[in-house]
Amino acid sequence: MSANKPPDRRQEICRAAGLAGETELYQLVAGSKASPEKLLAKGLNSGTLLELGYNQDGLRKMGYSEDALRRLGHAIAKPVHEPIRSAADVIDTADVHSGDPEHIRELVRSGYRAEQFRIKDISIQHLKRANCTPHELERCGYSMEDLLQVFSCAELRKAGYPVRELRRHFKGHELRNAGFSATDMRNAGFGIKDLLGYGYNENQVKTAGFSIQELGREGLNRLTVDKTRMQ
Repeated sequence: MSANKPPDRRQEICRAAGLAGETELYQLVAGSKASPEKLLAKGLNSGTLLELGYNQDGLRKMGYSEDALRRLGHAIAKPVHEPIRSAADVIDTADVHSGDPEHIRELVRSGYRAEQFRIKDISIQHLKRANCTPHELERCGYSMEDLLQVFSCAELRKAGYPVRELRRHFKGHELRNAGFSATDMRNAGFGIKDLLGYGYNENQVKTAGFSIQELGREGLNRLTVDKTRMQ
């Protein structure tokens, strides 16, 4: 296929995509008809492919389906017999596609980044509903502030985030309610008064690892622990 842009622009796009040249580009385009996300992950969409000489008709001849072309960003004409739909109907259809869990999981596996999801109007809420873990989203480039929009303290604790990290974002009683033990809290730097204030009982505090001297200063005696009230 011939290109309408100067050769240096084609080479510039190839370099930006991490491709050695047009032979490697052709192999990538030809091998991505069933999974156009491979192209998107390289920064190649309908616009950049057109600059490289791969227009919509040419991609169809290479075996790209209407759905694959749509995912690359091409505007696909509606069949003549298709009834006219309202703008709300179009938005709903786009939301159904962008929120499809398996489609989202495929994008995550292909190395999609947070900014690419945003361009496709796939929100972090969509990603969570697709059962993406907090660590997967971090690898995609989402920040802790992004994660806090959709994950609770308990969910982040279950995912393995330590109390030392979460204490910057949650209050002490929230950490306790999320399931962190008194020992976890002591190891994170909280004191005896802190733990008692967050709702840990005296027995939990006494067995959290504080020294006898520390307990004594707060009027607690390690020797009076009632084992029946540990929970």
